[in-house]
Amino acid sequence: MDPRDVLLDICDMPPESSPPGFLSTLVSRRQYYFGQLDPSPSSTLTVACAGREECTPEYVLTRTAFRYHAIEYIHSGQLLFSSGGTTRTLNPGSVFTYAPEDHFRLEALPGEPLIKYFVDVGGRPAASLIRKSGLSFAVPGTLLPARWVHDVFEQLIHCGSLPEQDGQALACDLSRLLMDRIRLDTCQSQENRPERYQTFQRCLMYIHDHFREIHDVHTVCNACHVDRAYLSRLFQQYGEDSPFRVLVQRKVEYAAGLLRYQQMSVKQAAAEVGYEDPYHFSRVFKRWKGVPPSQFREGR
Repeated sequence: MDPRDVLLDICDMPPESSPPGFLSTLVSRRQYYFGQLDPSPSSTLTVACAGREECTPEYVLTRTAFRYHAIEYIHSGQLLFSSGGTTRTLNPGSVFTYAPEDHFRLEALPGEPLIKYFVDVGGRPAASLIRKSGLSFAVPGTLLPARWVHDVFEQLIHCGSLPEQDGQALACDLSRLLMDRIRLDTCQSQENRPERYQTFQRCLMYIHDHFREIHDVHTVCNACHVDRAYLSRLFQQYGEDSPFRVLVQRKVEYAAGLLRYQQMSVKQAAAEVGYEDPYHFSRVFKRWKGVPPSQFREGR
């Protein structure tokens, strides 16, 4: 199991501190880095907070004022973004930004649990750096599925384990790197992507849309009219994992939501994601989540 797929029930707060009020309480698991929470508007770039959150099905967040500039990235699940009469559904890979003056509402959609990363930055250069990344409020971008996205956010969170000054310096460097990579990876329109990428995206979307009834990668190859070797090469070039691991992860994450939030039995959840044998499903689930589905269902 990839350690990046494990959500830790920790909150890296300084001793004798309480979480800042701007964080949502509708989060079941979370991991945070807290840096300069009170930056001066005229200071150099600062990182106030970065984190990874697994949101509850009831997750709703309304912001009418915020003191930082923020970038958020959808790792899994779907998020409804509403602002000024406009509503957008954000899928995995979506990245968006907002500033202190922006008003909006976020809402988790039913299905796979919503897991998202974010970083909140302040200081004089924050607004211009985000503009240079190509992001603008209420116009979400889509990043190529790539390991670097998760690596940068995970390293931001890890800054909390470093001495305060070193952690803040590294967090600022990582935030600049994040914005540079967003600029490079979202600057091309879908029409300008290479044909190989278009094929990869079509195969990936097929897995995302049909994972419950797909039993093996051969089904994906037949449906998308590619051979298995070519499919593997596409996922090596553009993806985070092999097509089989992407398929299994989709099944496990969706089943996890059914177990924890809809309180389905293990047998029911297994059947919902295409496993006829609940014992085989339990073995697969434990390999990914570290605990059997029966324990996960009870929140243990």
